Amino acid sequence: MAAPSFFADLALLSEPDLFAALHHWWENGRDPQPQSWSIFLPDSPVYPPLSLASLAEKAERLLREFRFGPDAIQRLGRKGYEEAFLNYLQRQRLQCEIEWFAPQPGQELCRLTGSAWHGRLLGAALLHLPDFDNRQASLHPSPPNPPITQLTNNPINQ
Repeated sequence: MAAPSFFADLALLSEPDLFAALHHWWENGRDPQPQSWSIFLPDSPVYPPLSLASLAEKAERLLREFRFGPDAIQRLGRKGYEEAFLNYLQRQRLQCEIEWFAPQPGQELCRLTGSAWHGRLLGAALLHLPDFDNRQASLHPSPPNPPITQLTNNPINQ
C-alpha cells in the first residue's frame, strides 16, 4: 500500500527551496551531504509512550512507502522542472535512519540522519502527521509564540 500523496504535497508546500537545491545537485551529478536533523517539542507536554510508539510506527511506514504522487509531480512540473528531473523524483525512495527519544518538554523527540534533502523532506512530512498539532507545526521558529514542533538542521560533520 502506497503512502498517501498528501505527505508529498504537504512537504512541497513546506519546503519549496528544497526542490531547487535538489535540482541543482541532480544537474551537477552530486548527492547532498549526509546530515542529521532533529525534531524538538519545545513547549509541549510529555508524550505518553503509546503516542510515541504510534508516531514511530507511522514514521517508519512513511519512510518505507513514501512516493511522490501524480499531484506533487504535476505541481513541480508547472514550476518549470524538466521531465527527466520529475522522473528522477518519482523513482526516489527516502533513505534515512530515525532515532527516537522519550523527551521531556524542550528536548529532542527524534533525529533523522540521511542526505540533506531526504532528511528535510521526511521531517516536513513527519510534522504533518496527525500526531502533531497541524495548526502549529512549523519548520521554523516563529517568535514570540514558538511552534509546538520545529525542524532544526544540525550538520553531522561540524
